[in-house]
Amino acid sequence: MSATVQPGGIPARRVARLLVGCGLILVAGAVATGMLEPRALVAADISEATAMFKAGKYLECADAAQIAIDDGQYSETWRLLKIRADLMTGRYEAALVTLEAALDRYQASVRLRWLGSRVLRHNDQAEQATKLLDEIDILTDGFSWRYSDPASRIVH
Repeated sequence: MSATVQPGGIPARRVARLLVGCGLILVAGAVATGMLEPRALVAADISEATAMFKAGKYLECADAAQIAIDDGQYSETWRLLKIRADLMTGRYEAALVTLEAALDRYQASVRLRWLGSRVLRHNDQAEQATKLLDEIDILTDGFSWRYSDPASRIVH
C-alpha cells in the first residue's frame, strides 16, 4: 500500500498535516491579536448555553445561540433561548427579529407563540401578541396530536 505523492515528492498525508497545522497557527494568531474572539470558534452546545442563561450570562448566551443558529443548528430550542436572553438584556428588537425568523421556520410551534406574545408586547404590538395567543388555541384544538410531547404541553 503506497501513499499518494504530491508533485515535489511529498506524501499527501504530510501535506494535509502541514495545512492543518498552518491553519491552527493562523487561528491562534488571530485570537492572540484580538482579530478573532475564541468564543467565535466553536458554538456552545445547548446545555452550555442554557447554563449561561441560568448563570445570568445573557449576552454570552444570546451570542452562543446566534452562533449555533448561524451554523445551521435546526433545534427550535436555540431560537427560544436566544429570544429569552435578548428579552433579559432589553434587546427587544433583536428578540423580535429572531422570533419572526423562527415562526417562519417552525410554523406550528406553541412555545414560540407563547414566548412571542411577550416579545410583541415589549415591541408595542399588543394586538399581534393577542393574535399569537389565539393561534395557540387554534393549533391545539385542531391538531392536538401534534402537541402530545412534554415540551409542547408545558409552555415555559
